[in-house]
Amino acid sequence: MAIKLENLLQAILSHYEGNLDVSTLTKMVYLVDLESVRRHGVQISCIEWVRDNCGPFGSEVQNCALQNPDLFDVKNEKNGDSLIGLKDGTSPLSTVSSDVLDIVKAVISNTPNPRENYRSFVDYVYKTAPMLLSTQNGPLDVVASILSEQEVDAFIHSVADDEEWQAAMDYLAVN
Repeated sequence: MAIKLENLLQAILSHYEGNLDVSTLTKMVYLVDLESVRRHGVQISCIEWVRDNCGPFGSEVQNCALQNPDLFDVKNEKNGDSLIGLKDGTSPLSTVSSDVLDIVKAVISNTPNPRENYRSFVDYVYKTAPMLLSTQNGPLDVVASILSEQEVDAFIHSVADDEEWQAAMDYLAVN
């Protein structure tokens, strides 16, 4: 299911006018990877995610933009951050499958808009299973975390109507 990272970046950036900072774009790629694992059991990107002080990190996102100046504008800000945008005239959607585009659209529509409420966006990212299960500067095992989350959800749904289970949960909630 993996696609070229530059095509994924183009698909994400095509939904936002202007630029996204590297940190936000990286988090969006991470969220797309999570949704891909939920749907297909594999990441879209080949990034080996790490949890750093700014959340999920993969240097590949910024490196990809810098290595493809024909596709991306990279502007360095005075604060040291970089903004990444699409070059005028690029048509990213022709190189991305409809399934990948559906995943990107689902992530964008289900995620707080980082331009409107960055804090909610960051909170959303930090509440994902891989982030909750990882340690600072440790690897984020996206596939294992999401598959475990799905197993727990399936178990909970399988016992949701069980009276003994409900009685046990009610007991634990009170005590």
